[in-house]
Amino acid sequence: MASWSAPSGSGLRTNTKFVTGDFNGDGREELGVYYNQGGTGMKTYVFTTQPNGTFATPTP
Repeated sequence: MASWSAPSGSGLRTNTKFVTGDFNGDGREELGVYYNQGGTGMKTYVFTTQPNGTFATPTP
């Protein structure tokens, strides 16, 4: 199974918000991660749910 790791020194929990929802309309819940990058803005990652129940590599 593939995994995803944030770059070293990033991904501070205090800058991160996790949300779930059907973001792509396929009837399955996805995991959304909002990350406050400080002076460079906000980034969103979406981990789509695969038919087998695992998450795909995130799309920014």
